[in-house]
Amino acid sequence: MVAVLPHIAKSLKLVREETERERLRREEEEKRAEEARRRREEYERKAKVVAEFLKNWSESRRLRELAAAVAKSTETTDLDVDQKKGILEIAQWIVHHADNVDPLKRSDWMIKTFSKPSWQYW
Repeated sequence: MVAVLPHIAKSLKLVREETERERLRREEEEKRAEEARRRREEYERKAKVVAEFLKNWSESRRLRELAAAVAKSTETTDLDVDQKKGILEIAQWIVHHADNVDPLKRSDWMIKTFSKPSWQYW
């Protein structure tokens, strides 16, 4: 019986070592899976940000077209001076709003929005 004890101790040591190797392998696998999930989430976040850039850019282009059409309408209609002035003020405001919506006019905001998730702004 005493002669068996060293063999049992060696077997227990091997089992502990194998268990530790398996634990380390699982931890590494979980770490890789978490990194892949984070990369996937960041890609999806950036895709949504770019979609929002596109939506805002398209809207700003349509707003500028509208402003041009509104301004042009003063040339082809019988409006008095005050009415033309009012219509041109509306057209100017639309252009100003288009600039506020246009992501290409706000490069710092674009970079910040694209580069960092909103939870990192705090």
